[in-house]
Amino acid sequence: MNASAGKITNVRFKNRNGCRLYGQNVGDFPKHHFSYLISPIPPENWALQVSFAGPDETVSGFWRARENSDLFSLELIQSGTYEFTQNEKKYDCVPGDLFLVQPGGNSCMRTTSGYSVKKTVSIAGTSLTAILNSLNLAQVDVIRNVPDRIEGIFDTIFQLMEKRPEHYLHDLSVQAFHLLLELSERCESQEYPELLNRMLSYLEGCFGSPITIEHLSRRFGVSSGTVFRLFRDHLKTSPIDYIIRLRMRHARCLLLEEKYSIKDIADRVGYRNQLYFSGEFHRICGMSPREFRKKHINY
Repeated sequence: MNASAGKITNVRFKNRNGCRLYGQNVGDFPKHHFSYLISPIPPENWALQVSFAGPDETVSGFWRARENSDLFSLELIQSGTYEFTQNEKKYDCVPGDLFLVQPGGNSCMRTTSGYSVKKTVSIAGTSLTAILNSLNLAQVDVIRNVPDRIEGIFDTIFQLMEKRPEHYLHDLSVQAFHLLLELSERCESQEYPELLNRMLSYLEGCFGSPITIEHLSRRFGVSSGTVFRLFRDHLKTSPIDYIIRLRMRHARCLLLEEKYSIKDIADRVGYRNQLYFSGEFHRICGMSPREFRKKHINY
């Protein structure tokens, strides 16, 4: 497929929020296979919620630009290539890359191959800006080579939007938060040494178990000093503090699911003492687990 396959159509649009959208369509492309949120509460009035999601097909000649963007969207490339520009920074993106259309930014996406497919999730909410800032995602344009587990969250969101099972609105909110947590972690790890990335992947799978520096040292065949140095030089923290913050990231995600008690969550993230867990959570997150839950799921 290429630009000659269809008529070129110019697109221009301005909404009441001051966002300007313009670009070029080619024949029937783009083909948006999106599902939109069906809820008595608009997505922007939730603490965090998915606005729309689904696959997106484009061809060479297609481009779309936004000035003062009125949305936040995550675009995961499946096939083909795109050129993505945001706030005058240009990136060539290939399958496995994800670009972030930031709210309030000026961006342009352009298909640079004959035929391309990407997966899109747009997220809104009263807590979105604060969450993007706290996870260091607010200034991120592109995340390279995202792992399969992140694509799996995209697919879970697609299924929830399409099938709308019982409690799907709550589940979508949880998945949106989970997706941002995973992207934050991936963004942080992109420039790390291979050994450190292997350690972080290992910790992701066993953070709920007792872990010591000596355990990591034996597991990866290096000295305790090497473990400390890797975390200090690249993460600006100690291994133990990293594990605590990892546990708290997962605790925040679990707190959005009302089926878990705070005692259950403490146990799941490696704390046998609920009071100690609550104290650590308050130290890291600035509020108690109960306050966090009330703030983020009391819509």
